[in-house]
Amino acid sequence: IKGHKLPVRFRLVFQLSDENTRWLLDKHHLPVNPEDIGGLFMNITYDHQKLVCTSGVSYKTFVMDKTLEQCWDDTVCQYFKQNHITVERM
Repeated sequence: IKGHKLPVRFRLVFQLSDENTRWLLDKHHLPVNPEDIGGLFMNITYDHQKLVCTSGVSYKTFVMDKTLEQCWDDTVCQYFKQNHITVERM
């Protein structure tokens, strides 16, 4: 970020690639069809000196099973921990 003033707020949205989404489903043996997933997202929001990361799953169809959401949450936390980023789950 250029300049002398810090931004007040910004948001970054990352989406896991289709290839890595299929890898995650296979690794955890999740019974989800990759074509039914709109995306696995990691939203990073900075607002008034507070940084928040929210993970999310977008489905193309209605799904009752929350196993993929829990697996994705755990994967995001593990990624941060492997990169020595402190995580506080809420």
